Amino acid sequence: MNERRRLPMKKGSFIRNLSIMLFAQLILLTVLFVVLVANMRDTATAEMETAADNMLSIYSVNLENRIERADNILKNLTLSEETSLELIRSDSESDRYYAKKTIYTAMHSALVQDNAVDLLIVAENQYNGYMESTNGDAAYGVLSYTMRRSIEAFTWELLNSNTRRNAWTIQKIGGEPFLYRAYMRNGRIVAAYISAEHFFTGSMDPAISNMSLVLTDEAGIAWQIVGNGLAGAEIGQAIPEQGHNWKVNQCRIGDSSLYMTGYLNESGMEFTTKNSVLALILIALVAVGCSLTIVYYTRHQIILPMRDMTEKLSEMNEKTEGFQIQTNYGSREFLLLRDTFNRMMRENVDLKLSAYKHQMDMQDTELRCIRLQLRPHFFLNAMTTISSLSMQGQNDNIKKYVDVLSKNIRYMFKSGMHTVPLAEEMQNVQYYYEMQELRYPNSAFYCSEHDNEDDNWPIPQMLIHTVVENIYKHTVSVDSMITILVQAKRCEYKGLPMLCISIEDDGEGYPREILAQFKAGKEPQQSKDGKHLGLWSLWTMLRLMYGRDDLMVLENAVPHGSKTVFYLPEKAVNEIGKTPV
Repeated sequence: MNERRRLPMKKGSFIRNLSIMLFAQLILLTVLFVVLVANMRDTATAEMETAADNMLSIYSVNLENRIERADNILKNLTLSEETSLELIRSDSESDRYYAKKTIYTAMHSALVQDNAVDLLIVAENQYNGYMESTNGDAAYGVLSYTMRRSIEAFTWELLNSNTRRNAWTIQKIGGEPFLYRAYMRNGRIVAAYISAEHFFTGSMDPAISNMSLVLTDEAGIAWQIVGNGLAGAEIGQAIPEQGHNWKVNQCRIGDSSLYMTGYLNESGMEFTTKNSVLALILIALVAVGCSLTIVYYTRHQIILPMRDMTEKLSEMNEKTEGFQIQTNYGSREFLLLRDTFNRMMRENVDLKLSAYKHQMDMQDTELRCIRLQLRPHFFLNAMTTISSLSMQGQNDNIKKYVDVLSKNIRYMFKSGMHTVPLAEEMQNVQYYYEMQELRYPNSAFYCSEHDNEDDNWPIPQMLIHTVVENIYKHTVSVDSMITILVQAKRCEYKGLPMLCISIEDDGEGYPREILAQFKAGKEPQQSKDGKHLGLWSLWTMLRLMYGRDDLMVLENAVPHGSKTVFYLPEKAVNEIGKTPV
């Protein structure tokens, strides 16, 4: 902050000067734009009226197509199922049942193939038979239950009144307008209903700029309105007179009694450019003059200072430590850039020191990992086992025990924050199991499964060994039989290819407080008595090596036992080399 205050105030700001120039150009262009707008109204009006007529024609065709599709659905149902329509009034209950089933299937298939109709209804008044099929979801459809019941009541009223409605008619049903067409014969009715809202708005863009499209009947009553600017218009009423500012165009929808009327508001039109050639020439001349001025100013305020700064930066190839730029530039922005660079160079030294400290911390963590593996109880148990075997005169077993013990110790002395092939870790765990089998004969059953193609997958050393050792420490005894299963296979974890290692036993399982700490997703706190210290060590090691804290999952198996799962990427981000033996 102090360095910024020492910047020479007499230096002109490049951004300020450039802003003044651009503002002046903006004023000039605004004046030119106003002049052009004054001459473009007639052309814009004609263009908007033509566009409105074209839009009206396009949407009229869309609505006619939907009416035609709806007619086809209704006619096909009436003709194709004529026999079934007669049988729904049969005196035979079985004939009526199969006829209704056939008709309903045909109705449903028709609406699945084409959604032009919102509701199909077939009803007969002799046995009060009623069937409906709605467009959309099979259970509910696009219409609510209340609305379907209102349409049902209207259909019965229409059937009982015997009023012919062979042409498409619009009617308010249940408070909402619907288009409907009905065929009635011999006490039965086949009717199709289309919501005026779905019919009208589903076929066009609901946000029409400066234009309103209205669905009307022969009396001029508005049933649906889409678009902007039609003030005072309400559903169910005639369109109010708008005066000379409104351009009206109207198209009839097929052979129905419905019309689509377009209203265009001249006062809200967006105008296009009139006399475009003259305007372009004038703007081009202004732009060329402005460009030349900007190029000249840019060269002296940006290009030349940038060239000088580039030359200074190239000197960094020979001198990096303590390199500083001393040149004074013409604008405050480049002075700030110079000072920021100088601060970054000074901070670079601090970053190197920080990286060195991080490396030392990693090495210290490795040392702690090694110490965690060289636990005194391991060697005390080994000596106790050898002594016990000696007292029993089991010299052959002593030889076997010392052999696998030496292999296990040799492997442990190489441990640290580095990876080994999966096969090597599995072999070491097998040695450990053989050693423990001599100590606890017939107390544990160990089994491992993995594909040979995964033998070379790199995993942290002592990962599986630590979990198996923890099982023996807290679960295995001479009085019980424990099964230990180790599985390794490739999988996808959170979108990335991983090696999934699962270690499961049928013991008592993990304590609830241990599982709760791991599920919390935070760095776990080590217990005061040192229990499960190896698990905390593994969690910390995985976080440091892979940069993630979600690669270790603890859970209890069903019906009992513990399960530890590791998800290991193919490459660690932080890895310290092996300690030579």
